[in-house]
Amino acid sequence: MTLKTYVPNSEGVTCTRVVEILKDNILLAKSETTWCFMDSNRMRPTRITDEIKNIFL
Repeated sequence: MTLKTYVPNSEGVTCTRVVEILKDNILLAKSETTWCFMDSNRMRPTRITDEIKNIFL
């Protein structure tokens, strides 16, 4: 079994994360979620910095 996760796009304060579960190269399940980047000090959404983008892209 193979588990894939990736970020196909990132804009402003959100990004999309995709998770795929495959067995013998057959797609068994796929999910897509929208994540919102938060400023932990202000507890508000904030733009995703290039430093953070580079970790996940």
